[in-house]
Amino acid sequence: MNVNFEIVNFIILSTGADGGHHYLKSEIEYKGNKRDLVVLFKSKEDEKLLSSKDKIYVAGNLIDEGVEQTLMLLDSVLI
Repeated sequence: MNVNFEIVNFIILSTGADGGHHYLKSEIEYKGNKRDLVVLFKSKEDEKLLSSKDKIYVAGNLIDEGVEQTLMLLDSVLI
């Protein structure tokens, strides 16, 4: 499901795989529940822009496997 989110409080994390990628982790209100959200970006160009922002708007494919699991936003882009 393709969705958009405004994310205000987030931390930037990184991997060492494939030359290193940056991704976000945040807690959001989703369908009346506080949920953890991990945002994985489609492009390294968007990843490079993260450090200069304190609020972002992202769009991507949301994976929701239930309230006990972390939400995953895949193939995300900054909007």
